[in-house]
Amino acid sequence: EYYMSNSENINSHIQMPKCVLRNFADEQQTVHYFDFEENAIKIGRAASLNTELGYYSQNTEDYLRDNIETPFGKVMAFLKGISKDDTFSVSDTLFDDVRKFLYSLMSRSPNMLDSVTKSSAFFQFLPKQAQHDYVAVTGIQIAQNRGLFDDWQITFMINDSNTPFVLPQNGIYQFGLRTCEDACLNLPITPQISIVLFPKKHIDKFVDGNMVKLFHFSEDETAQTLNEKAFLSEKVNNKMRVFSNSQEEIQRLERLLEKGESE
Repeated sequence: EYYMSNSENINSHIQMPKCVLRNFADEQQTVHYFDFEENAIKIGRAASLNTELGYYSQNTEDYLRDNIETPFGKVMAFLKGISKDDTFSVSDTLFDDVRKFLYSLMSRSPNMLDSVTKSSAFFQFLPKQAQHDYVAVTGIQIAQNRGLFDDWQITFMINDSNTPFVLPQNGIYQFGLRTCEDACLNLPITPQISIVLFPKKHIDKFVDGNMVKLFHFSEDETAQTLNEKAFLSEKVNNKMRVFSNSQEEIQRLERLLEKGESE
């Protein structure tokens, strides 16, 4: 029922929702971003970035609001109040809300739409809005049924450096730790806070008793290294945009891209 087209056209955020994008706006409510499609730095507003009129139906917009974005908004509100000295456990409900948000980002990606289009002889004949609705909702349900990320756990990272986190439109990206031989995943939710996913088999390195250990750093070099991984991940895996509240950091990342392409 969620992927039935209707006549109501609203301005839909295609992949990354406004509730996260607005956290990466500067004091003038401007979001600075690098657009990989046009290979250029641009500015925009959280309300209109990555939107298209009528991309999703009202039914799907309501589904995403009630089941994905509102629960994840509560997670973000909780995390915005944490400090590096806090200790707490991660509830199953909190992790479920994070997982569903990640399922939604993947389901709403251009890669997912392209994959479903190529794998079905009939899908291409559906109206465009119905295609978008179907992939956005069914992708979440498939990921839940398959238990995606069930063998992962989460903690959080606090960035006290002068370099803010950037946000790839795809949400997550891989990074490595000296204390863990497997890659972890990082999901920035503000310029200072991110959600970190790590494999459950390494839980003894990240959990003390029932309390999760927070990551904390204050070195610009660490933030810059993570941002470079976010930038490269978006370029390779999603080819869309990287957002920031800092024009300077987006410019720095662009210079690194240009340097890499010239070598």
